[in-house]
Amino acid sequence: MSDRKLATMMLNAVWNEDVRGLRRVLRMGADPNWIFNGYPILIHAVFTRNEKIMMLLIKAGAVQVEEALGFALDRCVGEMIFPLWESCQRRKRSRRNSDLTRPGTVRSIIRFLHEHRREEL
Repeated sequence: MSDRKLATMMLNAVWNEDVRGLRRVLRMGADPNWIFNGYPILIHAVFTRNEKIMMLLIKAGAVQVEEALGFALDRCVGEMIFPLWESCQRRKRSRRNSDLTRPGTVRSIIRFLHEHRREEL
């Protein structure tokens, strides 16, 4: 199935507040970061005010949590603010506690340079 078809199915599941349908589409490989009409699918979920749909997208890997929180604050979508804020806090904690030796981190780059430094002539 094409990415475009999966994305359309995902958008329909979000707007119809179909949790089972959204789970099915995500299992089929739909990208939880897809953008529709200039907005990430997570923003659409916030707009529907369905916390289950929103949290399912976040658990599936939607990365625009901070943007969604800003949208909820701006549009006074009060019931979504606290769950989004909690998700932002969890993401920050997991980044702080993540393995600092993974490729691309400052510590891993310094370690690589130290281990592979050339002998001075």
